[in-house]
Amino acid sequence: MDTVHIFACARRFIDAQHFADFVEADYSDDGDIIDSEFMREIGLHDGYEPMTIEKCLLSDTANLRSALSGCSYLDQYINDLPIDLSADAIVCVFSPNRPKSPSLSSMTYVGAFSYTP
Repeated sequence: MDTVHIFACARRFIDAQHFADFVEADYSDDGDIIDSEFMREIGLHDGYEPMTIEKCLLSDTANLRSALSGCSYLDQYINDLPIDLSADAIVCVFSPNRPKSPSLSSMTYVGAFSYTP
């Protein structure tokens, strides 16, 4: 089984660009990865695979389960998610990414959930 780490917050990001700047890595002129603030917070560098990170910024706050609608493999872990958490910004970090310190994120760390691809 693989793991997805879910992070959420509400009313933090002013727009999609601010959110993307926080989450997504940048690259130097030489092609080296420049870790984003989010990556530094959760200790995500070694084995970084950007294609297995999903992020969503909603126009309004919604229940976490609703906010994750359309997220990969959601049917496998939706019942394990808290029902009382609302968010307008969500980041799902899927395997093979392995955050070393997810609880240090400035976003709420919802938890790690198993799924089968």
